[in-house]
Amino acid sequence: FELLRSERLSFRPTALVALGSPLAALLTFDATFSAMPSFALPHRTRMLNIYLPSDARACRMEPLFAKELQRHPAERVPEAMCRVASRLAACEWKSARLALNGGARVDWELPEPVPAEEEHPVRLCAASDYFSSPVAMQFIQAAFDVFARWGTDGSLEDFLVAEGSWASRVSSMKQSEEDRATWSETLSKTGEQIRTGTTTGAKVLTHNLSRKWEETGAAAAASGVAGVVQRR
Repeated sequence: FELLRSERLSFRPTALVALGSPLAALLTFDATFSAMPSFALPHRTRMLNIYLPSDARACRMEPLFAKELQRHPAERVPEAMCRVASRLAACEWKSARLALNGGARVDWELPEPVPAEEEHPVRLCAASDYFSSPVAMQFIQAAFDVFARWGTDGSLEDFLVAEGSWASRVSSMKQSEEDRATWSETLSKTGEQIRTGTTTGAKVLTHNLSRKWEETGAAAAASGVAGVVQRR
């Protein structure tokens, strides 16, 4: 976000995708950032702030720029990917108009995953939950398909005009279910690798700490202190 805002990238990204991001909370305490409805990313880069309702770290972006938008819930990620085009341009509020995304929605809420039988029904959200979510990954892919065809220079009205030059292209956006399934499977494997890497890393760290504890004599010293306390 900072690289985009300060124009320190050597290219112009089409969109910035945030997954379970606390960015809005961090910007609240940034004295150099002015959260106004007129704020927009340079070169009309779009932003998709995607999060799970159970993710305690995630924050909405829209109310940061206009507090009255707290009364409007985030847009739900559509289950039917053919509806992404119309939902990307959805704007339900009358009281405020954001320059970010040309007035189109920024906050997107994912459906909660169904917990596995061995999992507790109440669990903390992990970063890998986003990468292993087919709905999230297909939505991002479909959104970028839309941006690739529409571009990002238009206003909200441009996207909503039925006679617009993009209207005839929406029907051509559908990809085969096989392609989507393959892409989702690849990203699910990435999520599994993240989970496995995290678990393995934690075990290695615990083993190394335990070994250092023994090598430095700290374990013996602690055992001795515990024996003295017990005798007293």
